[in-house]
Amino acid sequence: MSNKRFQYFLIFSTILFTIFLYQLYSLQIRQVEFSSEKIANQSTQSYYFPSPRGDIYDREGIILAKTSTVPKLYLDTTLLLSNEDILRYLGFLEDYIPSKGASLIKEDAYLRNEIIDLGIINYELFNIISLSSFEYPAFFLVDFPFREYPFGSVASHILGYTGIPNQYDLSLFPFSGLHQIVGKNGVERFYEEILSGVPISLNLTKTNKKEYLLGTKGQDLHLTINVDLQKIVEDSLLSGIELANKNKLESFNTIQKGAVVVLHIDSGEIYAMASAPTFDPNQFISGISDAQYSQIQKNQAFNNFAIQGLYPPGSVFKAVPYWLSYNEQIYPEGIISFDQKYFANECLSFQFTDGSKQVYCDWKKGGHGYVDFHEAIQRSVNIYFWEIALKIWRLYENEENESILQRYAKDLGFGSYTGVDLPYEKKGIVPDRELFNEWQVSEPDLVREEGWLGGDLMNLIVGQGAITTTPLQVANAYANLVRGYTLVPRINIEKFSDNLEMRILQIDSNFKKTFLKDLGSVTNPGGTAYKSFLVMGENAYDTGGKTGTAQTIKGKNSTSWFVGLDSITNPQYIVAVVVEEGGSGSAVAAPVARRIIQYLKGLEVTPVEFGEVTE
Repeated sequence: MSNKRFQYFLIFSTILFTIFLYQLYSLQIRQVEFSSEKIANQSTQSYYFPSPRGDIYDREGIILAKTSTVPKLYLDTTLLLSNEDILRYLGFLEDYIPSKGASLIKEDAYLRNEIIDLGIINYELFNIISLSSFEYPAFFLVDFPFREYPFGSVASHILGYTGIPNQYDLSLFPFSGLHQIVGKNGVERFYEEILSGVPISLNLTKTNKKEYLLGTKGQDLHLTINVDLQKIVEDSLLSGIELANKNKLESFNTIQKGAVVVLHIDSGEIYAMASAPTFDPNQFISGISDAQYSQIQKNQAFNNFAIQGLYPPGSVFKAVPYWLSYNEQIYPEGIISFDQKYFANECLSFQFTDGSKQVYCDWKKGGHGYVDFHEAIQRSVNIYFWEIALKIWRLYENEENESILQRYAKDLGFGSYTGVDLPYEKKGIVPDRELFNEWQVSEPDLVREEGWLGGDLMNLIVGQGAITTTPLQVANAYANLVRGYTLVPRINIEKFSDNLEMRILQIDSNFKKTFLKDLGSVTNPGGTAYKSFLVMGENAYDTGGKTGTAQTIKGKNSTSWFVGLDSITNPQYIVAVVVEEGGSGSAVAAPVARRIIQYLKGLEVTPVEFGEVTE
């Protein structure tokens, strides 16, 4: 019995020992393989060379941004096999690039097995190295891409510019570190991953084994803008700014900022977008000095005010209560239709339900006399709209419909991002009781202790007070009213809005017809923009728009607004113009838009001339 037990013990022990040996062997083999792979990876150095970025074109196929190449020289030190080789290459560098030779000696870089970047060289040296390639095989040349903008500063806020990626850029676009370049603004930024392509890679091991992986050029981008129209728009905006400076009071600041958007109504395509001041993206190709960069930042020239400039819209906002009144049939006290006359005094005196007495005075001395709603838009009669706000307040104070005006504004896109395919867009503010309650906690300096009051609604209805908006939002809101549904504006001609983002608005054919007719009255006899459009003669009859003059803080001039239509019988384009601190919208912004509309209609383009001061 004991012998059998001993035999069993030997068999069991043998099996266990065999398993142990197998596991030990397997573990050692796997560990060796892992260690070898780890060592190989640690001894492999990877180098990356940027591929050309995709080109950017306008809608007609005219190139706006392209990639050119310059020769860049590298030294493969793995091919320096002797002291004689080292001295020979250092001698060559001493003759042609002494600074690089000195740095190689100082850092002993030539002793390390790596690829050394010797920088961009001129074509004279390029030819010398090419002819000496057999004598100096450790040198190799790369066509290094750089960005060029053939039209200089034209459309710079749309295109943006490129530069060396910082840590934030790397967190958003990890591959930009391999390219050594990244889009910093505009579509260069928004479409970075499309434009950048795949870099060329070179893997170098300590055994001098080299593995090349070819990169791919970035995808080309076709924009919705027309470069010829863009030039007209930028020139017109600068003329308007110059005009505003000539006519400003001495106490006001120098006027420098403004923006224009030309939006195609049916497609939501942006045909032109300008912002001032501007910059030339070519400045960043060879590097820009700290002083130059600081000056651009100081002037806020990097800001695209068409999507980042936040302004009270003034009377261009009156299109919102116009639409509300049509749908809800809310008019001044005693008025029951768009066509009924209302007597507009110079000042409106009343008291709110809390007993506080109020006096609101219109811009026109002596008042406007009898006007219907159509004439209230044509002449920009503030009192007519204040009466509507007063009616809303008296009907709905502290009820859900107290914010009915804000809901209509938000339906048109105010207070929200438009979704345009450009970076850094701002969404603006549509104030209401809820927002004021939030501000009382988070931003107590912005609101009074009493919170939201009827006076805030009175300010809002004429585009004043806490409301802020961008020129693109305003252009898009008017386009939404004309077409009857919302669209996301776009700058990439191949990017189409998701149908889920499209919303049908409560707009019927009669409203559209009435709205266009009333906008047409603004640029014709009796309208606030009549003088600005007078130069167009009979062609002005088929144009339209709305002026706006938005008051700002004390000591600053008003902001000048105009939203124009190229046609009221067959509208295709919305033209939104803002000149920050430019003064009257009818005097400055309107003639800027008029010049652009002349171009859109194929008419003779005449100079921007000071219009009539209204509002």
